[in-house]
Amino acid sequence: MRWQAITERGIRLNHRTYDCKLLGPYRGQPSPVTTRGGKWEVHTNPHDARQIWLRLPDGQLAEIPWIHRAHGTGRSTNRPGSTSAPPSPATPTPTASRPTSPTPSTSSCAAPAPVMPPRLSTV
Repeated sequence: MRWQAITERGIRLNHRTYDCKLLGPYRGQPSPVTTRGGKWEVHTNPHDARQIWLRLPDGQLAEIPWIHRAHGTGRSTNRPGSTSAPPSPATPTPTASRPTSPTPSTSSCAAPAPVMPPRLSTV
């Protein structure tokens, strides 16, 4: 779990920007948790950076996608003992696996999650 500000461009975390329409009313606003300097509670999965989860004022978690999620996996492939290399840029991607939405950052976010997502980072 981390504490991050919600800016006009979304939430910036580890050189990635996460954004969607759900953040609209919270942009530039302080978190209701006053002891954290106005920053918001954010949960991550250290093995999959394609999305984060934001704690909303009502206590539920909402999934916020990485703005470039359609362009890469966001998954870590540089794990100790891993012998697989990432696919080369010359390797064509099958058409069926390409996302249909060219702008994932303008789509609405997933509905708030009723329970905590599995395997969240505690850092």
